[in-house]
Amino acid sequence: MRSTNVAFTLILHLFMLFVNAARDYYEVLGVKRDASTAQIKKAFRNLALKYHPDRNSDPNAHEKFREIAAAYEILADEQKRRNYDAGGWSYDQQQQHAQNFDFDTFMHNFQESMIIYHVFRNLEVF
Repeated sequence: MRSTNVAFTLILHLFMLFVNAARDYYEVLGVKRDASTAQIKKAFRNLALKYHPDRNSDPNAHEKFREIAAAYEILADEQKRRNYDAGGWSYDQQQQHAQNFDFDTFMHNFQESMIIYHVFRNLEVF
């Protein structure tokens, strides 16, 4: 019974790590949390020009641009920004996380943590 509880707790913690892995949108745009809408827009424009895939040949430019656009979409809209600042998830964010969730990586990490658990369980660490 105890090992089942430990396994469930490990799964829950791993899942929360994946859910919370998203970058801070203010950090993505390089603005402070109290930035005005105009400052957010200016930061977005500068970064969009720098990382737009048509202007930047870096293979990671497309992903970086997508991240910048996602941050701007939330922070430029007052209601979405309030929800984001309050720690709430908009429907769009929930969908994005659901689409980006990598179950194979999650299971790989879970299996590794279970190996560690089995190695240390006899030492009564858990």
